[in-house]
Formats: sequence, structure tokens, C-alpha cells
Amino acid sequence: MEVEPTCIDGCYIIRDFHASDDRGMFRKIVHLDMLRQHNITTDIFRESFYSISKRNVIRGMHFQLPPIALGKLVSFVSGTMLDVVYDLRSGSGTFGRYFAGEFSAKDYTSLYIPEGCAHGFASLTDESMIIYNVTNCHNRVLDAGFRYDSFGFDWPVENPVISQRDRDFPLLKNFQNPF
Repeated sequence: MEVEPTCIDGCYIIRDFHASDDRGMFRKIVHLDMLRQHNITTDIFRESFYSISKRNVIRGMHFQLPPIALGKLVSFVSGTMLDVVYDLRSGSGTFGRYFAGEFSAKDYTSLYIPEGCAHGFASLTDESMIIYNVTNCHNRVLDAGFRYDSFGFDWPVENPVISQRDRDFPLLKNFQNPF
């Protein structure tokens, strides 16, 4: 595994170990000792789930509020996505900045997103799939977000498909930030 920092403090691109032969492919997504070597202090993932999105779907910008905020290890397992992270942590050196990167299942990559950062993505292909490993369990009351189009990022998607929930999120400028 190789770990590469992004422009957001505590957010890392992880190039997962993988091996292929005539039987198929093997990929290691989590290696706790390797994460700790790069100051990713996640000791446990409490919940794991996945999503599959069609081309032009935008999901985001999502996060969970304190006191049960969560970090995410997002692993790209099929298709291609444009992944975006926005730093909401007022004490962070990268507060108010965003990172955007294109990820493909063919690259065997994961992205670690720390607590206090919003996450969103656009599916650039049909049947894009990501697995989320998160550091806390989902809490419906603390589940939050802001509108995907309210922080100055130009999503390269014509006619995006967006859930009503994501459309109803407040604009970033109207969001009361607890981080």
C-alpha cells in the first residue's frame, strides 16, 4: 500500500495492495498498521456499506455532525468517479478548501476522508460502485450536508441526477458549521 496526502489536511489517497493471476484479483483495502504509519489514527471501522450509481449521478455533500462525526475510507471498486472532499474544520489549516480527484476501479485506490470533511462524488460511468468503511455508525439525526453546487466547484456533469434530499440541503453559506 502507498499513502499519498491530498491538499486537505488528514485526507489521503491510498493505493491499495492488489495482485492478479489466472484465478482473478485480490485487493487489500484496510491495513491498520500502514494507516497508523501515516498518522491515520482510525482504530476501527464501525460500519461498512456500498453504493452503486449510474452515469451523471451526483451525491453530496455529505457528513455526520458531532458528537458522532465520522471518518470514511472510500474504496473505488467499479467504474470511474470524480470524488470531492470539502474541509469544514474551522481549526484546520485547510479549512474552506476542497480536493477533487478522478478515481477508477482500475487504479485500485481508496480515499481516506477525516471527520469534519464533507464528501460528494459524481459517477462518470454507468454502474460506478464504492465501498464505504466508516468510523462511527450512521445516525439519522446527525446525518447532514450542504448543496453540492454551493461551494464554487464546477461539476463536469451535464444534466446531473440528484436526489431530492441532496437538492434540499442548505447552501454552504447558510450552513451552521459545528466543526
